[in-house]
Amino acid sequence: MTTLLGEYTAGDPGWLFPRPGIEPCAPEAAATFLRGLDDEDLRLLVLNYGLGMRVGGISQVMRVDPALVVWRMHRSFHRWRHEESGEVDAAALEHGVAQLLRNGSDAIEPPAGATDWSVSSLLHDLDRDVRERLQVRLEQGSLDQPQGSGVGVGLAVVVLAVAIGFLAFGVVRDIDPMARGDSLMRQYEYTRARQAFLKAGTADARKKIVLCLLAEGRFAEASAALESDELRAGFKRFAPGTAPGRIRDIDPGGRALLPRGAVIMRRPEFVIRAGPPATLEVTAAKRVLSLPLPDTRGEGSEFVSVPYPDDWPALPATRIRWSVVDGDQNTAWFDVLGQQDATQIRDRNVRVLTREIPERAQQYLRAHGFMNEGLYMQAGREFSDLMRHFPESQYLAEQIGRLGAVMGIDPGALLR
Repeated sequence: MTTLLGEYTAGDPGWLFPRPGIEPCAPEAAATFLRGLDDEDLRLLVLNYGLGMRVGGISQVMRVDPALVVWRMHRSFHRWRHEESGEVDAAALEHGVAQLLRNGSDAIEPPAGATDWSVSSLLHDLDRDVRERLQVRLEQGSLDQPQGSGVGVGLAVVVLAVAIGFLAFGVVRDIDPMARGDSLMRQYEYTRARQAFLKAGTADARKKIVLCLLAEGRFAEASAALESDELRAGFKRFAPGTAPGRIRDIDPGGRALLPRGAVIMRRPEFVIRAGPPATLEVTAAKRVLSLPLPDTRGEGSEFVSVPYPDDWPALPATRIRWSVVDGDQNTAWFDVLGQQDATQIRDRNVRVLTREIPERAQQYLRAHGFMNEGLYMQAGREFSDLMRHFPESQYLAEQIGRLGAVMGIDPGALLR
């Protein structure tokens, strides 16, 4: 599928705000908007504006009701306009999104998990069954069938279906507060969902109230609730645990910052303190791997990320010593977990942190799960990503500060 998607020429998208003569917004604004979406909303827009699929095709590929496809795309644009301090016309934003997804940009950072703005990269983590359905449509050429300039007559039908469907389900949701809460949570209406779960009053409802608090970024309140034995037992390994233990063998003034402690990655990214030209040396199984580093002073950041070289072999499951040599030898250590341990941790995450849990709640729980496993660097990455969405959160700042102290590094290295 990747090759076919990479070669596919995008068709004309279906426009939600069809107005002639629209000047697209700046690509930076479109990129900011797209990076703020959750995974599923992003995929819907990529399929529409990147591949030119209409509502019916998106519905069939993603197995999402066509009414919800339209509703979720509309909601993405209107929510962003509401949350952003600067007002951006919806039609201008829509055209800017289409332009960015069709033309790409090497100068603008893509959404998390994507290497660039190509459709193949933005859709890289689709579920297998979704990939297969998309592959069939591409091979059949069904995306090339002529369409109108807008979503078309079908839009009126599906919007009417939304209204009728929501009215029909309203009675059921009001009778069953758990069903109402679940429905509201799927619509990202977390405050109203919490009110419904409060009415239910069950143990499962109390657990979902915590998930809603986490999705809203109310981490201190959620963490206080998780102090109860009932809720702690419900979240098990993913509830906040005891204070993490300090990592030994730390050189706090050195340039070698991350990774430290235990890691599950065999090809980890390195984070170093900016400085003069140097050599990155990694000792693994009596073999020394070397990589020359340029002068990184004056690049605007105190911390520099160094990707794991493609031509280096994956690291073995053992203790790894690595250094930044620039006249002085700044050294750090980390331990690569064995395949069995790493697989157990990944399987547990997949099994427990299902798609029914809001994305931000998953990140919080995954971060504490990593912390409880002693995987402090991975925990720091999850907290740092949450910090980008909730920059004013004192709770997240405290957790990142704790992890920095545990690893003996400036917390800014986690926030780079």
